[in-house]
Amino acid sequence: YVDGTLTGNVAVNGYLEGNGEITGNVTVPAFSYIYPGFGATLHIGGNLTMSGDSLLNLDLTGTQPEVTHNRLRVTGTVDLSGSLGFYDTSGLALNDSLVLLLNDGTDPIIGTFAGLPEGGGIPIGNGLALQVTYLANGDGGAVGNDFGVTVVIDTFSSDLALTADAAVAVDLGADIAITYTIDSPGPGLVTDGVLSIT
Repeated sequence: YVDGTLTGNVAVNGYLEGNGEITGNVTVPAFSYIYPGFGATLHIGGNLTMSGDSLLNLDLTGTQPEVTHNRLRVTGTVDLSGSLGFYDTSGLALNDSLVLLLNDGTDPIIGTFAGLPEGGGIPIGNGLALQVTYLANGDGGAVGNDFGVTVVIDTFSSDLALTADAAVAVDLGADIAITYTIDSPGPGLVTDGVLSIT
């Protein structure tokens, strides 16, 4: 846990949490994650490199930075090849906008979070979704090169159809057991899954 200033480069092994400052580069390899302290900003003085299968986790319980949501501030380059996840989004409402990663200078963010191109979305329930942008301007710089989200009506969810591998014959009145698995292809959790048989 970083609370204060940590001098030098950090290669995350497992997880990195905190609300202080790391003066060097931060590398987040596969199966490791980074989490700024709740209601805080974690400052990275060097480059941030997130490898595939790494994760940035955030809490979004409102729109006020360092109070109701946490975030990152990066002075060097930002490479987002990992995934994005949220512990909590319960405090958000339609049209709320949040800047979650402040990218210093004018250099653009390299890459995108897995499954989240510019304008992509993450369903958060109640008919809402987070639409992402890598062109936000949260620090008032000359260009929009920060990462942010806006709460929009969910147009990103889709119904799934299940098909049988072969014809199924069932006697009238007989019990039938169906086993199925729903997997989430994106960063959002699968919720409120319903199986309807007609």
